[in-house]
Amino acid sequence: MLTTVDKADLTKTRIYRADGLVDHFDDPQLAYRVWLAAPKGVRLAFRSANDARPVYPHDFVDRPA
Repeated sequence: MLTTVDKADLTKTRIYRADGLVDHFDDPQLAYRVWLAAPKGVRLAFRSANDARPVYPHDFVDRPA
């Protein structure tokens, strides 16, 4: 399930981690819920399926408390 950013599958919903790992999801609702449930201090970026935009440092959001 974890890959590096350069091998991300753009056809799936993805959650990018600040350390360079990417989680791929077939279910976009599950991915969004995982992204929302991240604890404070965890920096993640969310990309939906077929969203080919690059992930920049300002895309990594620290989840609010």
